[in-house]
Amino acid sequence: MREVDIDGPETAAIILPSDFDAGQRATLGLTALASLEFECRKNQALEALRQLRQEIRMYNWTVSEKKAQLHGVGATTRAQAYLKSLLDHIQLAGDTYRCARAALLSLGLPKDDKTFQPLTKLDQRGKGGLKVRPGMARVADPWYWHVARPAGQNEDQRLAWESEMDRVQWFRARASRDRMDEELEILEAEFSRSIRSFSKMRDVWTAMAEQKNLVPDNPDELGWRAYAFRQAAMYERLRAECVEAQTEAPILAAKDLEAEDRKGVLEARAKELEEELTDVYFEQQN
Repeated sequence: MREVDIDGPETAAIILPSDFDAGQRATLGLTALASLEFECRKNQALEALRQLRQEIRMYNWTVSEKKAQLHGVGATTRAQAYLKSLLDHIQLAGDTYRCARAALLSLGLPKDDKTFQPLTKLDQRGKGGLKVRPGMARVADPWYWHVARPAGQNEDQRLAWESEMDRVQWFRARASRDRMDEELEILEAEFSRSIRSFSKMRDVWTAMAEQKNLVPDNPDELGWRAYAFRQAAMYERLRAECVEAQTEAPILAAKDLEAEDRKGVLEARAKELEEELTDVYFEQQN
């Protein structure tokens, strides 16, 4: 416990069985715990690959729509900012998989395992989400596009399986949207409750301050009345700040979007070059 930062416990390292070799795990009696971590890491790796496929589909679809539908610097810049966030999500999913696979290897996964293969940044691509073009059939998707797919499927079964996976993903996306809507509703309700609470406290302290001769001939009356007026002013200031924050919330959101746009202008050309290099890479693979 002495090594844990009390002010930042989330920064403390969590030692797991995968951090030890097989001999150390046997000596420390971590064999059973290592089996549990192995199963958890398998699920983590599969979920990371699912997330990677989802983000690549979204990125490819966004790129194709941007090329076909968006025109002008402003719209292109906003799209580039969004594409950058998708690329960050792709990288995060890939890093999560690589971390999980490293732990699995430490726990005894064979290096030549066909399910959990090495994943490079160049592998973090695929045709998912793209409209089929001539020649694309000759470009093979990376290995992880077929992980967890039942073996021995014909074309109709494969399409049905992928359609079912898309339905699952749609329900997950809808649940995420519902959670975001709920968070927005909670925030708006918190604004309203805070404003009502501050208004009530202001009125209570104001009423107390305006009472006179509550205690006849009390020399301290002026002092407590001044204190009550100060408390009332404090709650009025809090109420006004809350009202202002509620009013300016959309404006602040717009300012954040403008900041992202300005940042995207600097990155737009770099992303276009990256897309061109990616197209050249896939053409060379043909």
